[in-house]
Amino acid sequence: MENGNQVIHEELQEIKDKLKKLINEATIITCNTELVRIGIKLTKHKQLIVSIQFPVDYPNDGLLVELKSNTISDKILDTILNLCNNEVKNRIGQKQIIHLLYFIHQFLLNNPLCICADEVRHLKNNVIHADRGDWLKIKQKLSTILMRIQQHRYYIEAKLIIPHDYPIVSVTTDITSTNFPAMFKKTLIGFCDEIARQCVEKPLKVNPKDPPFIAKPSLQRVTDYIVSFCRNYSIAKCSLCKKRALPESPDQVVTDPEHDMYVERIYCDHLFHYSCLDKYMKTPPFTGGKKCPACSKRIYHDRWKISTRTAEERWAHEQARRRELDEVIDFLS
Repeated sequence: MENGNQVIHEELQEIKDKLKKLINEATIITCNTELVRIGIKLTKHKQLIVSIQFPVDYPNDGLLVELKSNTISDKILDTILNLCNNEVKNRIGQKQIIHLLYFIHQFLLNNPLCICADEVRHLKNNVIHADRGDWLKIKQKLSTILMRIQQHRYYIEAKLIIPHDYPIVSVTTDITSTNFPAMFKKTLIGFCDEIARQCVEKPLKVNPKDPPFIAKPSLQRVTDYIVSFCRNYSIAKCSLCKKRALPESPDQVVTDPEHDMYVERIYCDHLFHYSCLDKYMKTPPFTGGKKCPACSKRIYHDRWKISTRTAEERWAHEQARRRELDEVIDFLS
C-alpha cells in the first residue's frame, strides 16, 4: 500500500510537470489523490473531460475512468472508454495516467470523423442501399467520405471532406463522377455548396425575434440532398407531357439545347422537355407570368424572360400569320 501511494504521488507530480508538454491541448482541472480530471480540447466541438480515480490496489489494478463530452456522441465515448479499459489492463503494475491521456489524445487526432459519427451512422444505416449499387467508403485519417448513390442506371459519386473545425466550418463537396447531364451536375454542386453555407453562415436578413444563429452540422444535410437528387431526378417526369424527363438509359441523354427532348430544369426543381416548355411559355394566358403546372410557382428561365406584353404581342402576331396562311390554303384549294 505504501508503494502504491508513492506511485500515485509520483504520477500526480508527473501530470503537473509533464502533461502540458506532452499534450498541448490538455488542461488540468483537478489533480489529487481522490480525483484527477483533465480536459482535452482539439476544437470547440472536439473536446472531452477525462475523470480518473485510483483503485485501492493501484497500480496492480487498473484506473477507474469516466469520459464526458457535450459534443462527442455517447457511442463514440463508449468506444473510447472500452479502448481505455483495455489500455490500462495492459499496464497493470505500471504507471497508467500519462499513458492513458496520451492514448485518448491520439484517438481524437487519428479519428477526425468522430465529431460527425452520428451523421455517418445515419448514412450507413438509413441511406446507403448496397442492393441498388450504393457504396460508402470512410477515409478516417484523411477526414474524407466517399459515396456512390445509384438509382436504376443513373449514379452520383461524391467526395466529402470534413474540416478540422467541423461543424463550425462546413463540409466541402466534390462530385467526382456522374452520368447525369452536365447541367444537372452543375445544379447539384451549386445546391450542395449553398446547403453547406447556410449551415454555418447566418442569413443576411435576420428576424429580431429569432434566437441567435448557431452553426449546424452540414454533412447529413448535404448527403441527404445528393441522395434525394439522384433518386428523384433519375425517374422524374416532364411536368407537362407526364413522360419520363430523362431517358431510361443515360447513353441516350440529349445534349442539344434546341432538341425537343432536351431536359430543362426550372427554379422550383421541376423538369420539362424543351419542346413542351417552349410551347407552354408561348401560349396564353400570360398575365402575371407563366406558372409551373406542378407547383403553381412562377417560372423564371433565361431562355424565356420576355415581358407579358411582348409575349402577348408575339402570340397575336403568330395567330394572325396562321390565319393568313389558312386563308391562302383555302383559296388555293
